[in-house]
Amino acid sequence: MKINATNNQEDRNSPVGFDVVIEASGNPEGLLTAVKLVRRKGRVAIFSYYPHPVTVDVRDWDAKGIEVVMAVPARSDSYSNDLKVAVELLKRGVFDLRRLITHRWRLDQIKEAFEYASKKPRDYIKGVIMP
Repeated sequence: MKINATNNQEDRNSPVGFDVVIEASGNPEGLLTAVKLVRRKGRVAIFSYYPHPVTVDVRDWDAKGIEVVMAVPARSDSYSNDLKVAVELLKRGVFDLRRLITHRWRLDQIKEAFEYASKKPRDYIKGVIMP
């Protein structure tokens, strides 16, 4: 299925779209795109932190009957259990995080690493400081 979410405002009643859309960009435009991509009665999982207030038109949420889930630590019943589960999943190779690492720095380059990351360049996903 091909959906151009940035240029195509889907009909609110259209069954086209994804069952679940995870928004993890931290960009307000990402949230708007997620709502466009999710199908009617679908779910949007917000796995982002927004440093500034975000204005949304909840009429779109209501008209599509979507469920919005805030996937944030405050929803956890047990941080330590969640961490254990996450570590186990990583050990089993369920998630390949290597593809998320776009930048690597040596420990003596830590100042440059933080300066670069704070500029929020488009090519930056995750940086790693190597000993």
